[in-house]
Amino acid sequence: MNRKFCMSLLICLCIIATSALFYCNKETVIKTENRYVTKFPSLPQKISTSEIQKFFAGLSMFFNDNFPGRAQIIEKTASFFPFAVSPAASSPHSILGKDSWLFLGNSYNSTIDKLTGKFRYYNTNNKKFSLENRFSYYQSIAQKTGAGKDALFFLVAPNKTSIYPEYLPKTIIPASQPFHIQLLQKMQETGYKIYYPRHDLVQAKQNGKLLYYVTDSHWNNLGAYTAFIKFMNKFFPQYSDWLNEADFTFKLLPAFQGDIVAIGNYTFTGQNLQDNYQTFYKGKKLSASPDMVHLHETQISIAENPDAPIQKSVWLIGDSFSGALQPLFQLAFSKVYFCHSSYFEETPAFPSVQADFVVFERVERNF
Repeated sequence: MNRKFCMSLLICLCIIATSALFYCNKETVIKTENRYVTKFPSLPQKISTSEIQKFFAGLSMFFNDNFPGRAQIIEKTASFFPFAVSPAASSPHSILGKDSWLFLGNSYNSTIDKLTGKFRYYNTNNKKFSLENRFSYYQSIAQKTGAGKDALFFLVAPNKTSIYPEYLPKTIIPASQPFHIQLLQKMQETGYKIYYPRHDLVQAKQNGKLLYYVTDSHWNNLGAYTAFIKFMNKFFPQYSDWLNEADFTFKLLPAFQGDIVAIGNYTFTGQNLQDNYQTFYKGKKLSASPDMVHLHETQISIAENPDAPIQKSVWLIGDSFSGALQPLFQLAFSKVYFCHSSYFEETPAFPSVQADFVVFERVERNF
């Protein structure tokens, strides 16, 4: 009887798993995790261990994202797991830190291995993290934007672990330097304008206000504002006269349920975390333009502000960290073109929409 039951259960699981292969998630964005749904991976271009491992890793992510009822299953099962209970609540996908802080786990592009110094860029083509290969990649990004070095800016959004390492488990010890330090230096030495606001954000957090969400992997509006102000003062000092910090105020909102709650199957208790802010400029709520339009048959958004202090246009190409930057760029520039970096990279012939400047943002763990 037990054997028949086990066989029946195994057959049912196989049927469910097989059906998932033919199911395609109609949503393009996983809202609870602030990222795009994983697409079916490209077939290996050559027979090698690394290519095959990469394919099956992508296939696993595709299967996870497109499993029928994934969001509902996570929501239901989350109720069985108390929020922030013990170190056992950590996993390869999420890490439970001190005082109920949540961080992304190492399965997200080896973020912990990079933090602790296990991985770094090397001056050789024989290593997984080749400095030359990665530098060439960003040269191709620069070429694709069509912008010269004077009009192209790279913004590296720091990982949450880089700004708040004190909340990590004591077994995770960050390296003295970020894993991409050599890449940053090489890009700067060759004339690229690049900003990594780790130092500025660590300094700004000393005022006691949180710059990142406790249960999310992203910076909050205050963190994005801090990086934006420093970015503008660094690269656009000629326009800094309108950046009067006294004109910006922040209202504390109820705690934000972050993406790592769903990723790690935690239960969000809604306690007062004081990590969620609404930005106001001269008393007016700052948010993405409601009049934003999309270019025909593209994922490119356009926002115009005829009263902007900077009568210039700008491309803002970035990942999910750029969402909190978008209203700030719309405030500053008369026209903003925005698209997700994944769409930019996957589109062979990028629309030839000319702008005065291009800002390419990427989170540290993917840089």
